Amino acid sequence: FFSSRRRHTRFRNVTGVQTCALPIFGKSLITLSNPASDDLTLEGNVINHSQSYAANSLNVKSAGGGLGDAPTPFSLSANKVSLEATQIHVVNDRPLTIDTATSKGTVFINNGANDVTIGQAVQSMASGDAIRIVGRIFVNNGGSSGLSAPNGRWIIWSATPYLNAFGGLQSGNDALWNTAFDAQNPTIGVSGNRFVFSGTPIF
Repeated sequence: FFSSRRRHTRFRNVTGVQTCALPIFGKSLITLSNPASDDLTLEGNVINHSQSYAANSLNVKSAGGGLGDAPTPFSLSANKVSLEATQIHVVNDRPLTIDTATSKGTVFINNGANDVTIGQAVQSMASGDAIRIVGRIFVNNGGSSGLSAPNGRWIIWSATPYLNAFGGLQSGNDALWNTAFDAQNPTIGVSGNRFVFSGTPIF
């Protein structure tokens, strides 16, 4: 049950519906002929957590639902994303640019051993661990306001600060060292915004 009343004609070689007006459920509902270079936009009232999409650029707007939840994240294979949902829980499998991400709930981006770049801004209105981002290298092109968690805090896990580009983003707290991301315990035991590094400091 899909509506194709609004199509994004600039997206080439798309098989399936490009814009959905009804809830989206299931897996891989849309297939791109060339996911390495083609772009995709999804819009719906509810976008379920069981989705898996591959695209060069993926824009997702969920009016009433979240993108993923533990233990089943929204699974991507994308180079660049723009996301808007009540909750964002994303796992990606390649270097990723988060152009924008806006959520009333938590934002969790797990890019594993791949690099993560903030293009403009990531914002969460949640309390507690509002924004959590995991990647090998962290690059912030959004300036000092690249991450915004006014009711909670943000945590960035990466390998080492020496390869990162912080872009003016300040945690205001001491960094944590020798602390790899633990999927079984995806938080830290100290308060405040934090940069967390799996490596050892070089003096």
